[in-house]
Amino acid sequence: MRSTANSLRAAILLSIIAIPSYAADVYVVQGRANGPLFFTDGKPTCEAILWNADVAFYNRGDQAAQVRVIDISNGASGSPAGETLDVPPHQAFSLVGKRPSWQNITADPLWVLHLDAPAELELQSVLWIGSSSQCTSVGTRPFRFGQVLLPVVHTLTPAQGEQVHLITGVGGDEFKGHLNVGIFNASELLATAHIEIRQHCNNATIDSRTVTVRPKSLVQFGGFSSQPLSSFLQPDRCQGPPFDGPLNSVYTVVTVDQPSFSFVSAVADNATPMASIGITW
Repeated sequence: MRSTANSLRAAILLSIIAIPSYAADVYVVQGRANGPLFFTDGKPTCEAILWNADVAFYNRGDQAAQVRVIDISNGASGSPAGETLDVPPHQAFSLVGKRPSWQNITADPLWVLHLDAPAELELQSVLWIGSSSQCTSVGTRPFRFGQVLLPVVHTLTPAQGEQVHLITGVGGDEFKGHLNVGIFNASELLATAHIEIRQHCNNATIDSRTVTVRPKSLVQFGGFSSQPLSSFLQPDRCQGPPFDGPLNSVYTVVTVDQPSFSFVSAVADNATPMASIGITW
């Protein structure tokens, strides 16, 4: 009897060990675009902002991990659906370095890579902020101003679910900027989304907009306020004492009538470069 019990335990243990690592959906934001020209002494130069994205993969497992493309958003032409990339154990790969054909296949500045990836694979999406130039003496400098992280999303928000992005403002009154709200519609239907910018100090809505998003597309909507109406100079705009900490800020609420995800980027209006200084998702 004891021998039979031990054999049963061993069989159960072996079956557990043999369970494969199942892959799961991953949605990775990518992009590439040229921005506005730099100005010096009020005059435009020949240099412009350049945004360029990449994805880093790291395999924590002891076996090769395979990434498979499910699809690419925004009407990508020649989409490499079904193509795979093997990441060796305990190594890092760059998407641009290994699969450049998975990039830049849509005319839109932002898109989503929908991937099938195992749990042991770490993914990080990065937006490099650089400059491009028509000056032959300068050329392209893709990493000139550093980087910010782009969203990597493992779970979509169901239809009508609130997507709350806290502290999406940029702090004090000295910084001038605006917010861009990106929304990915994962469905095959046109999506309607409602965006609200609210003050942390009293939850009052200071900016709002209702927008539509094409099926299977990522669209960014700009021009939202990054500053609360209340400020150190106008404490009467909020109930109670003025906030003098990081919550002298705004937050963003997005509601979409289709499965989706969203993110918010803060963009400088009075600094060089005019680029995202932070992205929240």
